[in-house]
Amino acid sequence: MELSQPEDAWFYTDATLLSSQSAGIDNMEHALTQLPYVIIASVLSVVGFLICGFVM
Repeated sequence: MELSQPEDAWFYTDATLLSSQSAGIDNMEHALTQLPYVIIASVLSVVGFLICGFVM
């Protein structure tokens, strides 16, 4: 099973680099600010997947 993750979860994608450069901040700082949102989305996806798996 392969879970796809949003681009903002990775520290060196084009979206992270362009966003951090245009805001004038370090790209690691930008990526770390996105981490809570990535964790929330990942947990909700896994929970939804498990619920659908048990219901079907």
